[in-house]
Amino acid sequence: MLKKLLDQVWTGGSSDSELYAMVAAELASGSMDIGLWTKAVAISDGVTDKAKARYIEMRVRAIRAELANARRIEKEAQRLEDANQRRQQLMQEERQLSREIHDRFESPTVRAKYRRRERVTGIFFLALTIVLPLALWVMAPGREFYAPLALMLVLILVFGMIWGVVNADYGRVELESRLERVQRELTKL
Repeated sequence: MLKKLLDQVWTGGSSDSELYAMVAAELASGSMDIGLWTKAVAISDGVTDKAKARYIEMRVRAIRAELANARRIEKEAQRLEDANQRRQQLMQEERQLSREIHDRFESPTVRAKYRRRERVTGIFFLALTIVLPLALWVMAPGREFYAPLALMLVLILVFGMIWGVVNADYGRVELESRLERVQRELTKL
């Protein structure tokens, strides 16, 4: 009977009259809550009509409490299900981000490609940094030593910055920050 009432509550069709009807059916069939009936008789000093009235009041109150508890349990179960579903989504996103970081920046083939590029650009910029000032020094009429040295230092700085930009891992910081955000959210769940 309570199962039927719970089904009605979920569909929005439960009312006080249904609760009282359910308790009346319990009284008529004799399938009352024995402990509650005994308490009603004790409170009513053994008067049966008063005990029935007390039992009805207490039983409706108990059913309402059961319904409220069932609603609370249903809401908690839904919240847990939603949290579990979000956890699954975050774990999948974490795996995808980790795989993408590995594939784009950490795999052996990618690392070898970066090392080759670093060597080539390093040799190129080093050659430019040394050859250009020396060529200018050789071609300069006064051949002062400090001017090519100053030019060499400036070129080292400029070419060093260019070399850093050329060899930068574009997109890695963004992917790693997204991965950290997902991991923080996972630990909160």
